[in-house]
Amino acid sequence: KNVRRHEKALMDADKYLRTHLTEDVDLEKLAKDSGLHPTYFHKLYTAAFSGHTPAENLMRYRIRRAWQYLRDDNMPMAEIARLCGFSSQSYFCRTFKKYTSQTPSQYRQGLRNRRRRVAGDDSH
Repeated sequence: KNVRRHEKALMDADKYLRTHLTEDVDLEKLAKDSGLHPTYFHKLYTAAFSGHTPAENLMRYRIRRAWQYLRDDNMPMAEIARLCGFSSQSYFCRTFKKYTSQTPSQYRQGLRNRRRRVAGDDSH
């Protein structure tokens, strides 16, 4: 019931997370900008987004963006980390593995292997 009452503020906050994922997002400020007390905002946001906190969703959005960049074989990991809002390449790699069970390099290698198989299948 309270989630519905504040749905627009919560959706706006989530949109902000998705569009500012390269920045160091101040979640307390985001809550206040939504017109809600930070603790209440956190509770409502988590209820509205299937149990995911604002910080968890921000990280999930960063990982999704990384997946897109990893498709480009030529883009260096450090650049991908920076473009996805990570403070360092090592933090990016640790976080990516935590969320996907593989390192960014392993993910990229899997993409290369699939491309080779597809290319090999098409040549027959």
